[in-house]
Amino acid sequence: MAQCRQDSDPPQLPRGLTICISLWGTHGDPHYVGLNALELYDAQALRIPLTPDQISAVPASINELPDVQAHGVHDSRTPDKLVDGVNDTWEAQHMWLAPYTFGVPNRIFIFLDEPVTLSIIKVWNYARTPSRGAAEMMLSMDGSIVFQGYLKAAPEQGAPGSSSFGQSILLCGKPELIAAEKGRVYSSREEQHVLLVNERKVVEGASILVAEQQAGKAAGPLSLSASTSTPFTLPSAKRPATSIPAKALRR
Repeated sequence: MAQCRQDSDPPQLPRGLTICISLWGTHGDPHYVGLNALELYDAQALRIPLTPDQISAVPASINELPDVQAHGVHDSRTPDKLVDGVNDTWEAQHMWLAPYTFGVPNRIFIFLDEPVTLSIIKVWNYARTPSRGAAEMMLSMDGSIVFQGYLKAAPEQGAPGSSSFGQSILLCGKPELIAAEKGRVYSSREEQHVLLVNERKVVEGASILVAEQQAGKAAGPLSLSASTSTPFTLPSAKRPATSIPAKALRR
């Protein structure tokens, strides 16, 4: 896209009714993946209002795990939090978190009331534990791939420049839109490629990303490309329990 580099060149102003976001890999955690928020913008770059009943995920959330159900509480990190409007946050009750299985994409579905033309999609990666943020995303509209690329890890709370960390994915080449969003567009190709491996862990060098085989294909060997992620541990046999947010709602 002219004057603004991102991981793929999407079709201009794609239009559709059903959106599927497939998430492949994490920024280090082999068991859980999550996001803070999603926003969609129409052809005029106006935010499209979304309600909780328009969004779902597979798996839906960590509430599907027997260990979580055994607590007798309902974890608040459910898909509706992706559209609750609280985006730049480290508060768990405003995030979505789901079990992650190596080689299997997590999918988020957005069902629009009528066909919509998109100019931007904004993504806030999971911030409570940045290693659980999604590493690679594939965006489809009505079954057609619109974008595929990498997501930058969320910053640690209190890190310099961490007050606003949404990532913009541009779906049109309007100069005024590029100028407005350029600082929020991420390209993994601009990162330095360095790979260090130590005791079954891929360890961060100058920059590194561990992601799975190209989205849309069958699960296979890891592919390695650039990012600023923390170490990625190869999957172990048992999924560790994750803490229940303090403000979780009791059943």
